[in-house]
Amino acid sequence: MARLQTELDGKHAEYETIAKKMDSVNRILDKRDFDPLTRLTRDEWEAQQEGAGGSASIAGQIALGLQVAF
Repeated sequence: MARLQTELDGKHAEYETIAKKMDSVNRILDKRDFDPLTRLTRDEWEAQQEGAGGSASIAGQIALGLQVAF
């Protein structure tokens, strides 16, 4: 259980880091008159997962989107 808690804490810290970067990206998007990125609710995320090709596909799309933004 301790190992799982440590892993979960690490993933939460990664999420917080990404969320802070998302704020920076949104400032750039705002300056360029683009819509901001938004965080999905759990229900919205689950709905997108149905037939979406899995998390690896989504991670690749996110990474590509962030590369394009910069």
